Amino acid sequence: MKAKSKIFVVDDEPVSLNLCHALLTSNHEYEVTTFSSGAEFFDGLTRSFPDLVLLDIVMPEMSGFKVLEKIRQNHSALELPVIMLTADDKKESIVSALEIGANDYVLKPFDPHILLARAQNFLRLKSLFHVSVEAMEANLFNKMLSSYNQQMNLLLQQTHSQVEDITKKDNCSREEVCGLKTSIGQIVEISEKVNDMFKAS
Repeated sequence: MKAKSKIFVVDDEPVSLNLCHALLTSNHEYEVTTFSSGAEFFDGLTRSFPDLVLLDIVMPEMSGFKVLEKIRQNHSALELPVIMLTADDKKESIVSALEIGANDYVLKPFDPHILLARAQNFLRLKSLFHVSVEAMEANLFNKMLSSYNQQMNLLLQQTHSQVEDITKKDNCSREEVCGLKTSIGQIVEISEKVNDMFKAS
């Protein structure tokens, strides 16, 4: 069963919070959590991480601009998309929000269909971003594994040759023994790196 996308809604107006919650949960695809202040939002962020934030601009104590600035200090627009909700249609306010790092804005009173469509678009982009990151990580993992495999094969060939040389002699030098120990040590080291990779994956 596919996990529901998490949406955080931050607004000091109860009517707006209830409307957003009802709209976004109507199709049962999203898990929606509401907050009435920036402080509540950041407290909630320590317990759960959303896929999208709907953020009101005009709020007491901590404005939406301040909340957005703080979000962008730790999370990029790709990692955590933010749509600003505002009744302020001044160009300066909209430009400021976008410059700080908002992904989009929706004017209040909003059209439910527009808000839902924009939320869906950013959630799809977020999903594609995660798929791309996972693919890159898998590709890097495979490249590292291939590199370690090549190193291991070379060291095994080298060690095999060293063992053959030693067994052909009645007496072997200290340097030959040290060289064999070094090769074996390198093989063990690479094996440990490969094990660590699989433990971390």
